[in-house]
Amino acid sequence: MITRWILIILIIGINCTSPPPLPLFQPPELARVEMGRRYVALFWYRSVDEGDDAFVGYNVYSFPDSNLYDLAGNSDTLECYLVTEGPIQDSFYVIPNLSQDSIYYLQVRSVGRWNTISDHPEWRFVAASPRPEFTVTLEFNSGSDSRCALHFATGKSGRRSDLSEEWGDLWVEYDSLKDSIWFDSPDYGNQNCRKTFFENKGRMNFNDLTEITQDPNKIRVPIRDGDLVVAKTEDGNYVKIHVDEITWSDTTVRLTYAYQNIQNFPHFGGKNGYHLFD
Repeated sequence: MITRWILIILIIGINCTSPPPLPLFQPPELARVEMGRRYVALFWYRSVDEGDDAFVGYNVYSFPDSNLYDLAGNSDTLECYLVTEGPIQDSFYVIPNLSQDSIYYLQVRSVGRWNTISDHPEWRFVAASPRPEFTVTLEFNSGSDSRCALHFATGKSGRRSDLSEEWGDLWVEYDSLKDSIWFDSPDYGNQNCRKTFFENKGRMNFNDLTEITQDPNKIRVPIRDGDLVVAKTEDGNYVKIHVDEITWSDTTVRLTYAYQNIQNFPHFGGKNGYHLFD
């Protein structure tokens, strides 16, 4: 009889114990980051542990401060920064409706059964910010009414005479001596104007350049169809400019450019690349 009760107690004890702790799954490696006008998209390689029966999916987190990246997986605070509604099974996620004036510190972690969440990945986090993107057409004839000047932040064009210490980041000029078209800093050939530095990267696709690794240092550069030019304003805003088309008959040049609202943040996160912070 005593043996029977001992057996029952053992069975009840076994059934009432908590599930055994699961090992934390390996977090995924980031593949790329895409920054649009109002969104940031993360793409990652699937975790090596995804085939495990206890693997559930991935959580995506957005931190307002880079110092929060190392929160433990079992921290109650971590859940405050979760942007997915729960673990997802995809290997990408788009975070919409973001401010162009903020930097977001993003992270992806693996999730197992019983909501066991991995610690932070080796790459820690990626810093990203949506950026405005514009397509504009400027004129490069020498007439006084030629709309040759551009203000990056608004995408508004103006005349050369509109350039000042408050307005304008670039003007387009036809150099008759060199028979070529140039991007000029506003203070080139003008007084009391802003300064912008440029570097022509040569013929590239708009999305091929995802970050500016070295500051441009020229106050004017020649341009041709298909060139990609990087710029930095005197306020510290980075810009990448694609020369879409030069039309000589109309003396116009069509540009597509991305303007990084965040000063001294040289990252654009194009569709073909990403930047990781150490």
